[in-house]
Amino acid sequence: MDSIHCDLTIINEAVLNIEKVDQSNILHIEEVLKLYSGSYMEWNSYEWANEVAQKIENDIIILLEKVIDYYSDNDRYRALHYLHIQRRLSPYLDRNIEQTMQLLIQKGNHVEAMKIYNDYEQLLSEDLGIGPGERLATLYQSLLIG
Repeated sequence: MDSIHCDLTIINEAVLNIEKVDQSNILHIEEVLKLYSGSYMEWNSYEWANEVAQKIENDIIILLEKVIDYYSDNDRYRALHYLHIQRRLSPYLDRNIEQTMQLLIQKGNHVEAMKIYNDYEQLLSEDLGIGPGERLATLYQSLLIG
């Protein structure tokens, strides 16, 4: 009997079986990430699917974190690409903004790093009535000074 191809199963297996991303599994993980096309059953608005949808999204964010960590050491452009994808899924992650800013600073793009911070600060203020964390604020201040 042929096995059934199920995106949900493939994503779950990747999250459970891949602790660290390296050269031997990066291409597989990137293919797994391509399977995610949006929230599970989002067009049907089934209440019972909300919990499953949230778990899948969290799993994708975890995989993205692993891929970002891998590419941060190997390919800044790819890391920035995956940071952008992660930010679209979960826009309130200080770690994402900090990593993005650090990579932009390493590339010498201080203006873009400051823009990322300012956009994030505005998003937090408008949506949640808070500001960025202390580490981010300190990183931003170092850009202003230096």
